[in-house]
Amino acid sequence: MAQVREFFNNKTSHRPSEEMYEALSDIALTLEDMANGKAENKIHLSSLAPGIGKTQTICIFLNLLLKNEDYRDQGILICLSTYDEIESYMDKMEVDQSNRSILTSEHKLNRLGNPNHNDAQVLFTTQQRMYRRLKQYENFSKADEFFYKGKPRQIRIWDESFLPGDPIVTRRDDLLFLIGALRNPCPEFTAELDELLNKKLLDVKGESLLELPDLIEKHGLDLNKLTGILKQQNRNKEDVDAASNFWFLLGRSVSVGKDGMMGCTALSYDETIPDDISPLLVLDASGSYRATYEEMASHRKNIIRLKVAHKDHSDLEIHHWVTGGGKLSFIRRTDEYIEGIANTINEEPDKEWLIIIHKDMELENRIRPMLEKADQGNIHFINWGKHRSTNKYSQADRVILAGTLYLSGSQHESLGRLSAGKLPEHGEYPEEAINRVALGELKHIILQGACRGAVRLCEGNKCKPCKVFIMGAKKSGVKPELFQELFPKSTYHLWRPITRELTGKVKAAMDYLIQRFDDPEVEYVSFREVMKSIGYITIVDGKEKYDSANFSKNIRQHREFDIALYEAVLEETSRGTGRMNGFSQSLLWEDISITGEPKRVFDRNVYQK
Repeated sequence: MAQVREFFNNKTSHRPSEEMYEALSDIALTLEDMANGKAENKIHLSSLAPGIGKTQTICIFLNLLLKNEDYRDQGILICLSTYDEIESYMDKMEVDQSNRSILTSEHKLNRLGNPNHNDAQVLFTTQQRMYRRLKQYENFSKADEFFYKGKPRQIRIWDESFLPGDPIVTRRDDLLFLIGALRNPCPEFTAELDELLNKKLLDVKGESLLELPDLIEKHGLDLNKLTGILKQQNRNKEDVDAASNFWFLLGRSVSVGKDGMMGCTALSYDETIPDDISPLLVLDASGSYRATYEEMASHRKNIIRLKVAHKDHSDLEIHHWVTGGGKLSFIRRTDEYIEGIANTINEEPDKEWLIIIHKDMELENRIRPMLEKADQGNIHFINWGKHRSTNKYSQADRVILAGTLYLSGSQHESLGRLSAGKLPEHGEYPEEAINRVALGELKHIILQGACRGAVRLCEGNKCKPCKVFIMGAKKSGVKPELFQELFPKSTYHLWRPITRELTGKVKAAMDYLIQRFDDPEVEYVSFREVMKSIGYITIVDGKEKYDSANFSKNIRQHREFDIALYEAVLEETSRGTGRMNGFSQSLLWEDISITGEPKRVFDRNVYQK
């Protein structure tokens, strides 16, 4: 730790707080316990924010250990998510080529290390390879391809997200192609598959446990034969992956249900990481927010949380466009969203921008021509899904999260079951737990996306000045409370790059609410009162009849009304009942900044400012 302090004092502008140094020291102490065989056989989870110094602390520790003859027999295993991260670690570590080995699918990278893995004290590999290869071993103590001097490596580091295996969700719609693909080569198999997909799965009511027939055993069509047939037919990777996941589920109990736009799904999980991988040091900046670790801690009892330290985000501005951020929303409103993103960049063309976008939508090719004043070399685009695999844009002080990734309910359930070790045959997985997993994954995605830019860097215990622009509907959980938790002391602003004027009855409803809530004595306005004011009422046999259906469809669900409601610091409320029945004032963060506990205030002058 003396060397860590010296490094930050002399070679960087980062000046960690004492709280940060204590948390970094906890990482070093965990590694020391591993080297001495004293670490508890659990997952040791460090949730320090990006930029505090986790990687540098580990590299300094390992450099010292490699020079110590007393620890010459202690092997080191470092599991990373990308090839770039492997190269970054090698740059920071003082280990020569003969004493390091690289085990990946990239032969050029592998040649930078000792080809004899058993002879190199340090082994770098990818997490995907660990998931894939450990399937073949009963436990980690038998996984000899990861050994050093004929025994398991004692110091084990896993950088970024950890799960004990692979969540598996298959959509019936994604499997229908198999009927045509297999009918000629495997007619009997296909007949039973047809009945399974088009009858048994569709007959399921609600969420149910279903035992899938073991068609592989019955017909001898294993995964190798299947993939061979599909490759001969030039099927794409998505089809092969969908079929492979389904093949894993055949002969097993699965949870089957209808999952919104996903349609009919079947889910379970494949536990590929054996328990004896521990003790394992896991570094995940999202570890404090993801419910997957809560589930592991609660059910598997295998999580030890290391010390955390707070990072000051007072130089971070969050700008929030209250609009749908999923891929479907982008498909529906592509032109509007492209215009809004381009307008925002053109307001500060001299800044360095990082825009994280949905893949396969050609958004970059449409946005760049609209940036006439910007230096195109300072405008960077990466896809969601690849945003966690790079830190090369950490100097970008403007970041746009162009929407975000949303998993389905089935995917969240599969993640939760995997984390808790609860297979479908073990019983129902609570909806409350699924919701916690969903919220945790949303926090994880936003945190990791924002931290691709300058917010990940530190000046002392503060993040570097940065603006993050986020598109997301509050109904999906993207709201001020979430940003307060992820980025304490940051400031929150509404982002409206495109203004659409309200018209007709939508405008009339909003004008009425503004007028009513201008009276400081008014705390609640019912739906019926608004419907009456805009004419959504008729008199039948002397009785008032409210047109609630059209009010909900044409007013409450109108996208611009929803945004205007949010901007006016109003929200729908149930007023003590189980159903929404009116409007009330929202909780407005004091001074529109996320600095502490919310206060119920409604000062329109403060809001406008």
